[in-house]
This record gives sequence, C-alpha cells and structure tokens, in this order.
Amino acid sequence: SPFLNSITMVPDTTKYGRAIIRLLGATRVGHLDDAYIRCGKPVGVTLYQLTRQQYKEFSEC
Repeated sequence: SPFLNSITMVPDTTKYGRAIIRLLGATRVGHLDDAYIRCGKPVGVTLYQLTRQQYKEFSEC
C-alpha cells in the first residue's frame, strides 16, 4: 500500500547525517535519548520525517 510519510533515524554520533538529511528537506520530529549502545556507550538518535512527495521529487532529480 502507498505510504504518506516515512521516518528515518540519524545517530547523534554521525558526522554528516544531519546535514544530508536536512538537504533532502526532512523535518525533525523528535529525539530518542540512549536509543542504542555503541562501544559500551549509549547513543541518541534524532527522528526525521520525509513525505511521499519529497521522495518523488528526490527520485526525479
């Protein structure tokens, strides 16, 4: 079935993830503290939303 929105998670530790997802036009919709453990330390993630229309525009580039 067709989707209307999608949510992607970008770890707080990633260097360029936030910049790339913002360039795609995603909207920040939330944050999860301590979403997973990496190298024994908790890592948070930021949640971003992309709409179906944004995916269409991106695929037509």
